[in-house]
Amino acid sequence: MAYKSGNHLLQGTYLWQNVPKELYPNQRMDMLDNQLDRINLRYKSELNWGQLEAQAYHEKVDHYMNFGDDKQFLYGAATGMPMNTNSKTIGANIKGIIDLTNQGTINIGAEYQDYTLDDTWAASGDGMMSPNDFQNINNGQRQRIGIYGEWEKAISSEWTTQLGARYENVRTSADEVHGYQIGGQNNMTNQLRDSANFNVSDRSSTDHNIDVTAIGRYNIDAQKNLRIGAFS
Repeated sequence: MAYKSGNHLLQGTYLWQNVPKELYPNQRMDMLDNQLDRINLRYKSELNWGQLEAQAYHEKVDHYMNFGDDKQFLYGAATGMPMNTNSKTIGANIKGIIDLTNQGTINIGAEYQDYTLDDTWAASGDGMMSPNDFQNINNGQRQRIGIYGEWEKAISSEWTTQLGARYENVRTSADEVHGYQIGGQNNMTNQLRDSANFNVSDRSSTDHNIDVTAIGRYNIDAQKNLRIGAFS
């Protein structure tokens, strides 16, 4: 759906997608269900100082894998290898293009995104894939915040200069995990060792990313141009 009034445009989109089966002829593990729900809102406007755009969105994905009906499903008491993955994404961004008339244009903006992921393999039978659920990713999170600014000016009909900078803060974290076996249980595949090492480690990190760009572009003719730049 969309609504337009003068120089203002508001758009809204809802997407629902379901893939019930995707049976691969050459793979034992099949995707048996994948459902996606997405909402996207977008605003765009032409103002006296330039352009303004804003967006907000939310997405949820539920994903299930196991052996398909055309594959061997039972291995002793094990009823396949069920695997469930669930994710959520929420984000927003805003940007403006400011017209400085004879001094060029300035592009400024900010972005935010929050992503969470859980991946669990349900216990199956009484062998190696038991007795507990395999918690592969537990409350995995990634948060990203970014801001940027860019100035571009045409010095002449041949030369254009561009200066820009961007900063991003990225935070990642995850909760404790465990395999099919927990302490005191059968530990044939080192699941106890590996999960213990992960759980006592630093399961969160923060990165600060800074990018700076300076570019000069020379238009030789309609088919060729030359760019000279420095990046950091």
